[in-house]
Amino acid sequence: MAKIALVTLHYKNLSDTLAFLRSIRLAKLPKLHHLQVYVVDNEGSVDLKTALEKDFPYCYLISNPIN
Repeated sequence: MAKIALVTLHYKNLSDTLAFLRSIRLAKLPKLHHLQVYVVDNEGSVDLKTALEKDFPYCYLISNPIN
């Protein structure tokens, strides 16, 4: 199985980050490919953590409270 890692940054715009995550959820990957998503939080957003736990549990959150 081929693995694909995607890293996205979040800073002070929760709606854009969540819209991006919703859009990649719809992506069609070739067979035998696995997508791993990492979200780097440069804000220390509690709202982002809550949203990821609720709607995007497959995403890994990397918290960096200082941009």
